[in-house]
Amino acid sequence: MSMVLAVLAGRRLDDVARDGAVAVAVLDRWVRDFVVAGADVITGRPDADDAREREGV
Repeated sequence: MSMVLAVLAGRRLDDVARDGAVAVAVLDRWVRDFVVAGADVITGRPDADDAREREGV
């Protein structure tokens, strides 16, 4: 979580990934997932997979 927050605070993705010993692509996905999840909460639109799972579809 701290790496994601560091990127969102303005640190370069490459630098944070190197410091955290993770692949840039992995950190990029974490950041994207975090932002999408937050937007879904704010707009009241849950992730489609979560909605299907909740509804038992």
